[in-house]
Amino acid sequence: MKTITGVVITYNEESNIRDCILSLKKICNEIVVVDSESSDRTRVIAEALGARIIIQIELSQIVILYILFWSARRSFSWYFILW
Repeated sequence: MKTITGVVITYNEESNIRDCILSLKKICNEIVVVDSESSDRTRVIAEALGARIIIQIELSQIVILYILFWSARRSFSWYFILW
């Protein structure tokens, strides 16, 4: 069976993260939120919905992806990335 990790890069997405994660759960086995130190409740909501949180400080998207792939320690077949 193929496995899919959904990756969402966020910054202050409190109003959108719930719907985003619920949509991703329909097609993804795991959801990772890479958050750029949001000052709202983005991380709290995402974690409550079962997402794994990685906090990154104002890094370029390429650097975020590099960190994500090397820190994931998962063996998923596919990654679905939203930003």
